Amino acid sequence: MVWSSSLRFRQRYSTIANYNREQSMIAQMLTDFMLLEKALLLKKPSVLGAVAIYATNMITNKSKPWNSNLQQCTGGIKEEEIKPLAKQLFYFIKKLEASSLKTMFRKYELSNYLGVIKVISKI
Repeated sequence: MVWSSSLRFRQRYSTIANYNREQSMIAQMLTDFMLLEKALLLKKPSVLGAVAIYATNMITNKSKPWNSNLQQCTGGIKEEEIKPLAKQLFYFIKKLEASSLKTMFRKYELSNYLGVIKVISKI
């Protein structure tokens, strides 16, 4: 039996959004952070994938982080549904940043992961 995962949805949505390598890595990092937040894990994997894309678009200064094309390709997930979840994710990351658990931060400092942790400062 196969279970859907937020990883696969995020990969599909980032392809639709025409992400470059750095944007894809930022979305991957945000997806990893979501896996640490119990409240977010209660959401559908498709919604979590959409949250990663929305949050990445917010960080990379896209003027419109969610558009009609993304809404259509995600099966009708609306911005009103994912915006509060993105804010919850950002709050969780800031809270985690202040804690002693720095493993995830160290991982995304590495050049293999393009050093994308630097975008956390934009949150």
